Amino acid sequence: MFKIFDGKPDHPMFDAKEARRLLAELPKDDPFRELEEIASWLDTVKGAQGFRPEVRAEIIMLLDETGQSLYAELLQLYLGTPHLQDFKGKHLWQNLYNIMQTLSEAYSVCVHEYQQAEKKSFDHKELMPVICVRQLRAAAEQMKLQLMHYVDIEQAVWDSLGSCYNFAETNQIADSMIFAYPKQAIHISPQRELLLALMLYESSPGTLAPDQIEVSFRIAARMVSFFDFKNSPDPDCAYCFDLAKPDAPRRVDANTQTTPTMRFFRGGQGSAQSSRYHRSS
Repeated sequence: MFKIFDGKPDHPMFDAKEARRLLAELPKDDPFRELEEIASWLDTVKGAQGFRPEVRAEIIMLLDETGQSLYAELLQLYLGTPHLQDFKGKHLWQNLYNIMQTLSEAYSVCVHEYQQAEKKSFDHKELMPVICVRQLRAAAEQMKLQLMHYVDIEQAVWDSLGSCYNFAETNQIADSMIFAYPKQAIHISPQRELLLALMLYESSPGTLAPDQIEVSFRIAARMVSFFDFKNSPDPDCAYCFDLAKPDAPRRVDANTQTTPTMRFFRGGQGSAQSSRYHRSS
């Protein structure tokens, strides 16, 4: 645990300005090592004592933004690796998974600290829809990587999705449309981000190759505004997800005992056609 000295956390990244300076010193010729360093910083920042909640959130968001292009570069490298299950492929996959797992945990800390704060500044409140979207996206990336690796989705992923979205609904920001990252041109909300993760799971059977799973994810991201998401049972919504008991979504049938914490969803007609085309191609 870190101690507090002179009103500042005993951590090298004690504020955003210092975080930027340290990030600028990271090696620029080794994306693998650079992403490892960012994951390490995230791990220590999320657990360090003495940060004001809004300062911790600002530093975590900065680390996240710095790592996004590196993650995308290494993911493409992973998908282009001829033997994904050899040592190099597994090591690369683990590096990608570690950053998304740590990122999801870091944003979960931000959400928890916001909940515990007695006084919430306007700026801190304004950050929360972005933080929720980013936590949900990090959990979705974990899911995507596990699907690519043909392993079961860890319970922690479902827990992250359920608890984060439940927070968003409770704080009436589930429908807030925001830009998840600087320079992105597409608005997204916590609700749509959750729905994207759920549809990814339902549309990515074990027969798809890793690069096909990535394509499915991108198609779903473009079609998510056409998906249906309901707070109560609907004849057109074939799947449900329980926020109180997060687990893999399941089909709704005559034996399904509905509860107020269940959410019901389906893909739109356009997305279904895209999915059929994708699977047959």
